[in-house]
Formats: sequence, C-alpha cells, structure tokens
Amino acid sequence: MNTRRAHRYYLNVIVLFLFALYGCDSNFGIESQPLPPDKLNYEGHWETTGMKLIITRDGMLSYEKVGDGRKTSVNGPIKNFEGDDIVVGAWILTTTFTVQEPPHQEDGQWVMVVDNTKLYKKLFKQEIKQTPPPAGIET
Repeated sequence: MNTRRAHRYYLNVIVLFLFALYGCDSNFGIESQPLPPDKLNYEGHWETTGMKLIITRDGMLSYEKVGDGRKTSVNGPIKNFEGDDIVVGAWILTTTFTVQEPPHQEDGQWVMVVDNTKLYKKLFKQEIKQTPPPAGIET
C-alpha cells in the first residue's frame, strides 16, 4: 500500500470511529441537565406531519424530520438555551433549533414553532385527565 493510500485509509477509519462514537448513547459521558424552571413548557412530545420533537424534563432531546426523500435525526443532551432557541449536543458538535414561537396555548392546544414548522404537543391519557377542557366546551 502506498503512503497516500495508507493515509486515506487511516483517515477514513478515524472518521468512521468518530461518527460511531458520536452515535452512541453515551453522549460522550456528558450528563444532561434538567430543564430550567422557565423552560418546563418545552417538555413533551411535539409533532406535525413529517416532524417529531421530544424534549424530556431531564434535558434530553430527540428530533426526527422526514421529507424530500431523506430522514434527519438528532438525539442528545440539551446543552443550553439561547433565548428561546435550543442548543443540543456536546463540545463543538452542536445543533441549534431556532424557536420562532416558544410553547404556548392556542384554542386549548399547546403549540410551538421550531425551524419555521408549527408543532403540536401530543397529550397522553394521564395528561388529558389532568388538563381541563378549553372554555366553552362542555364535558
């Protein structure tokens, strides 16, 4: 094997190793931090056609977007919030989700606009029982 080919081989091995390491659930040994008290409304399963965003109280984020024949996903700890925006990842390997509209209620439904996409909070049975119906609706 010539020197140039050997360098390319080792570079490819290193790059594959780093991608494999980044894809592990270990988060590089970095623990997630719980959501700050003023960001607790971000917690939940947010969905719309072709896009899911799951934010946990313990500070983890899972994102999946399907469209144009490709799938994009990001999973990791929330590093911090910059205003309403969410920065996910560790060290220099971060992704920022731009939040145009933070979580709020519209007609009794929780919504949030992330990366110019309106997401709706998915309620689960235990949340539905605890959430009072919107005004004007009899139960």
